[in-house]
Amino acid sequence: SGGHNLGTNFDEGDSDSYYCDGLTKAECTIVRINDGSMPLGGGTVSDDDKATIQAWVDAGTPLGTPPN
Repeated sequence: SGGHNLGTNFDEGDSDSYYCDGLTKAECTIVRINDGSMPLGGGTVSDDDKATIQAWVDAGTPLGTPPN
């Protein structure tokens, strides 16, 4: 709903979020997964995928190989 897809376009992760004031798009992704507003359509995100996204955000949203 934010006009980007962090699943395919990682380089926008550090852009400001319009949805979560004061957070980046990547940081807001975690907020929205946890509040149920993402993924769109009512899908779910596995605990492992949430942990991977959180580790990426915690690492500063680097490009390249995802953190383990």
